[in-house]
Amino acid sequence: MDEHKVKQINREKRGQITDEYLSQFEELADESIIQMLKDKNPQKRTAAAKILGKTPNSKNVAILCGAMKNEKALYSRIAMSESLGEMGEIAVPNLIDLLGMLGNNQERELPTKYFKKKNFPLQHDLAARTLVKVGRPALPYLIKTIKSTPDVFTKEQAADTIGGITYKTQDQSAVDIIIQTTLENINNPDNSVLLWKSVRALSGFQKNRKAFDVLMGMLEHETRPPILWETLRSLGKIGICNTQLTTFLKNFETENPEIKLAYDRILVDLKLYI
Repeated sequence: MDEHKVKQINREKRGQITDEYLSQFEELADESIIQMLKDKNPQKRTAAAKILGKTPNSKNVAILCGAMKNEKALYSRIAMSESLGEMGEIAVPNLIDLLGMLGNNQERELPTKYFKKKNFPLQHDLAARTLVKVGRPALPYLIKTIKSTPDVFTKEQAADTIGGITYKTQDQSAVDIIIQTTLENINNPDNSVLLWKSVRALSGFQKNRKAFDVLMGMLEHETRPPILWETLRSLGKIGICNTQLTTFLKNFETENPEIKLAYDRILVDLKLYI
């Protein structure tokens, strides 16, 4: 068997389907489609997720969110996420309830390496990624979540999601809550991951002077390497370049290789030749 065929079989085992495969189920009754989400065959689960996504209602949202919590097959998870993302605002409350629950690679401590990609970092939580697909309609709910939830981990995931949506849509309506979260946690060592995620979220607010001013203030006293390199990275992404920042960068020195990467990156982002 050639390599291409082997790869195709492996993708099908993880739930990948074709439009032709999907078409055979499109006329089934709703209850039959719902039962397919429990089928042992991941391709059938993918097909069911795609079909349910075409009818945005609270019942289908709840069913897909419940299925996504337990789904292991890659393409089936993708189909559920895409269907919920396409449903829009109606899916947001259920997805917020799942923040931090889908996946096991969410950041729970400060990173040891600088994030080298040029865009906004990928959310590690599937609910967060799905909310980013919903986009702008999710922002008011996420703002409310940060204000009201006592759970720090949920706040972290909500801040991360806001950053992704802001980067994607350039709707900057959440800037005040992210700034507030940043300022509230600067001197709280127990919430260092929340601070780091808030600083990272600010990178999505391009040309926003309020975000810029907060980050510049942090440069004066911040000593934790992950927070410092994330602050530099976010300033580069915000894209405001003035005398205050260029003076700081001209006098900046570090022996930390990860902070040096962030320093080199901000020079590129701002087209500075120091």
